Amino acid sequence: MQSTEPPLVVADDLGVHTHRGWVFEALSLQAGAGQLVAIAGPGGSGRTAVLLTLGGRMRPSAGVLRVCGLLLPEHAARVRALTAVARIGGAVTLDKDLRVADLVRERALMARCSRGAFGPACSVLDVSFDERSVVGALEAHQVMLLALALALMEGRQIVFLDDLDTGSDARSQAWLWAAARRAADTGVCVIATAVDGSLARPYAQHVVSLYGEES
Repeated sequence: MQSTEPPLVVADDLGVHTHRGWVFEALSLQAGAGQLVAIAGPGGSGRTAVLLTLGGRMRPSAGVLRVCGLLLPEHAARVRALTAVARIGGAVTLDKDLRVADLVRERALMARCSRGAFGPACSVLDVSFDERSVVGALEAHQVMLLALALALMEGRQIVFLDDLDTGSDARSQAWLWAAARRAADTGVCVIATAVDGSLARPYAQHVVSLYGEES
């Protein structure tokens, strides 16, 4: 569903610079509740850094960024508390040796949310899991859906999902974008990255390129 409330994310000419140069630069974006945003770019283009920055986990070097009405980086800790990470690069991933039930229990404890929220989250995504299953035995798109369901459990305003297309063919990627769309329809803002944003176009309000294209 769409919201008439102010945008949850407002980025204006945002960039991150390190001693090696610009990780990404000149990124402008607005995203609101109930919206799905795809951020597309090749490897090394800063996709992961964009999500880390929007989520208050990386300090911006240029531009202006407000998330959930809070100016970053000044209120990074509060922003982190209002957002959920499904997956971000190698920093936030699911342990392949754990069972689904272990991950549900762990997320409930860490995020202080109800384990009972996992079932409704899976229903939103139109997916089901045997909680005895080990993550390493799941297919790539199933792992991504599991990560998204765990993030939805937290009931945050924004969910970040990195590398949605990792290990998945075109058909599975379309399925994942459709699932992300259903998640956004509950009122959460979903921001996801992929190498190719073309498959996201039927589902996302915005497909943003790190080279400045937006639709």
